[in-house]
Amino acid sequence: MQCLSVRKRGSTDPCTARAVLGHSLCGRHAKSKQPVLWADANTKPTSAIVKCQGRIRGWLLRRRLAMSGPGVLSRKNLSNDEDLVTCVEKERQHPFDYFSFTENGKIWWFDFDTIWKWCERSHQPINPYTKVPIAVDALKRLHAGWGYRLRHRITTTPEETNVYPDRLVNRWNVICRIFMNYGFDELHPNMFLKMTKLDYLKMFGLLSDDIRIVFRDGDMMGDRIHRYCIRAQHLVHSVSTPQYPLFCTSSLLMMLMGPRDPYILCFTILSALYRC
Repeated sequence: MQCLSVRKRGSTDPCTARAVLGHSLCGRHAKSKQPVLWADANTKPTSAIVKCQGRIRGWLLRRRLAMSGPGVLSRKNLSNDEDLVTCVEKERQHPFDYFSFTENGKIWWFDFDTIWKWCERSHQPINPYTKVPIAVDALKRLHAGWGYRLRHRITTTPEETNVYPDRLVNRWNVICRIFMNYGFDELHPNMFLKMTKLDYLKMFGLLSDDIRIVFRDGDMMGDRIHRYCIRAQHLVHSVSTPQYPLFCTSSLLMMLMGPRDPYILCFTILSALYRC
């Protein structure tokens, strides 16, 4: 086996001597106090790439933690010591499963699944501790966290109830809340719960046509939403059970959770809903 060291200090040429039996270096380099391996000497030019990768990973991590809210890394000033449902202590809560918001100078934190299931029960979510409506910016961050989990499949999204009517109402609660977060009038899920199969087909047909006008040809976001519309129409046609609204609301949620600023998309979807 050839010696793994460089020929001499400051050189990048490999040593041509054979390694000592049972050792990776030759006799001369084995006696050296700080031998320089040829692999290390030739990987130094890539250190800039490694640093660049490290900075990108750090930026992505900070962006991910920003969705968790204040106190994600320092848990000293939190108002509650444990989660409302899981009873996990604040020091033991994983940062990626942590969610918090500030209310009147106090920080309230929850397990992500806990706060998501709590908020989806109402189209006007309130803080379970103080009964004060949760701020719009916190709800936007909560929806962004759900969309991040869905897109990257890093962690599973919160499980939904097995009761069909409740599941449908919860989904419409979230959809209506997204509309309201971006400045549209107060909406109630009851406005959309009685939509028929024909209504859904007409709505996705109108939305598919509008998307072609709003987004340019070749736009990735427009193409993705258009595929969701076609897929939803196909599922509504093929499903014989009365659970077709679940497929449609699932498609709407995945559309709305995609863009960072879904204002234009909210306007387009809401326009199609009112016209159907």
